[in-house]
Amino acid sequence: MSPSDPKRTLFSPGQFDYPASYTLGSLEDSAGHEQRRTVSMTIPSIAIVGAGASGTLLALQLSRKVPAGTRIVLIERNAQFGVGLAYSTQNPNHLVNIPNGRMSAFDDQPNHFVDWMQRQSPHILDGAPAAGSAFAPRRVYGAYLRDLLIAVKPAPKILHEEVVSIEVRGGLSRLRCASGRVLPASLVVFATGNDRPATPDAPGLKEAPFWRPDSWRMDAFATLDPGLPVLLIGTGPTAVDAVITLLDQGHVGLIYTVSRRGLLSRSHGPSVVMPIQLPLHAGLGELTRFVRQEADASGGNWRGVIDAVFPFLQDIWRSLSLAERQRFLRHLRPWWDVHRQRMPEKVAARIDAACTSGQLHILAGRITQCESNAVWLRLRGGRDTRLEVGRVVNCSGPCTDPARSDDPLTQAILRDGLARPDECRLGLDVTRAGALLSRPGTVSRSLFALGPPTRGAFWDITAIPVIRRQSEVLAQHLADLMREHAD
Repeated sequence: MSPSDPKRTLFSPGQFDYPASYTLGSLEDSAGHEQRRTVSMTIPSIAIVGAGASGTLLALQLSRKVPAGTRIVLIERNAQFGVGLAYSTQNPNHLVNIPNGRMSAFDDQPNHFVDWMQRQSPHILDGAPAAGSAFAPRRVYGAYLRDLLIAVKPAPKILHEEVVSIEVRGGLSRLRCASGRVLPASLVVFATGNDRPATPDAPGLKEAPFWRPDSWRMDAFATLDPGLPVLLIGTGPTAVDAVITLLDQGHVGLIYTVSRRGLLSRSHGPSVVMPIQLPLHAGLGELTRFVRQEADASGGNWRGVIDAVFPFLQDIWRSLSLAERQRFLRHLRPWWDVHRQRMPEKVAARIDAACTSGQLHILAGRITQCESNAVWLRLRGGRDTRLEVGRVVNCSGPCTDPARSDDPLTQAILRDGLARPDECRLGLDVTRAGALLSRPGTVSRSLFALGPPTRGAFWDITAIPVIRRQSEVLAQHLADLMREHAD
């Protein structure tokens, strides 16, 4: 592409600010559709909505793969870039749940994160060991991602904006921001991460003075009397983080956690990955029996069996029928989650100690009603119990059903028919390449998704090693599309 090529005339080197003339009306003049097509081809840009871990990993891969002159823009509504919700925590006892040796940002450089840690000062590492078998504080991993984002060349443009809707005309996407700004882009990727948790259906809960709808909000545990009982809704990783937060701030009152089955994540421990021959195209029942038999035959090495299954998980998920996927979600998902999403041993030891001391209670049940200073729980087996509490905090994990999301952008693309939920209501409906499917089922040529929003197509898509690989594949696909646009 020569310097005089019109495809380059909208940008000077290093520039990303769009010309002010590109407003909504400027695309609707006498030239009609042909001009819209030409304009979309003359903006070699990829917009990534969300600059957390998923968006950052994609930007890193795109910088390696896109044609020269392609502009990459990261758009993030929150103050911090490169970390997202998971890695923005400032608590040094909130740890990654995968060993450092598997947390590299690059598949072809498996020791990249550990090597980075070994170059940092103890202050940056919060005293954590820079070892592949250890579990770093999540804020340390966030610092790693930020460092990579700052150093990447060519540097992506980073915008602090909230995208609230998208319009696609003639191949050009126009991203409308809450500020009123409009950003055109050739290709758009939704890398918005996990959604906020949904509020449980319990009469009076939303209005209760002790209710906090999200454990990650600043007010979740602020001004809490350390002697009062606390109820955490959920028993998964989010609830574990909340328990650690309470313990760290010196809470001495009782802590209750409640979920439908009352299952707590298992601990990491010695694990040898088992060589197994999975019946990949078998039904759900046969697969379940196979995994159980392998775990029984492993002599207690169930972690090795789970880890051996994991690389094949996406193939297994795609091979299941809709009915089998739904059956898995109803009956087996909680059991899979607690064995797959394991706690670092250091965290598990603190949780075990809190249970042994009688401070922490894991309950199976649900909230049925609220009073001014108490909640009623219906425990498994049908028994009702009343708990006086100083606070009830939602730790139920992310809402996965896009139709229930309170995110303005998700609401807008569903309302406008640009996207639809997948059949299991786990995220947005996408192709294997990550392209969004519209309400009628048309495959988008310009809108894509990455990470947790694609859970319906890929199932377990939240761990860094999986998102890392998905980012690499999607980046290559987007780079190929940009080359097609340039031809």
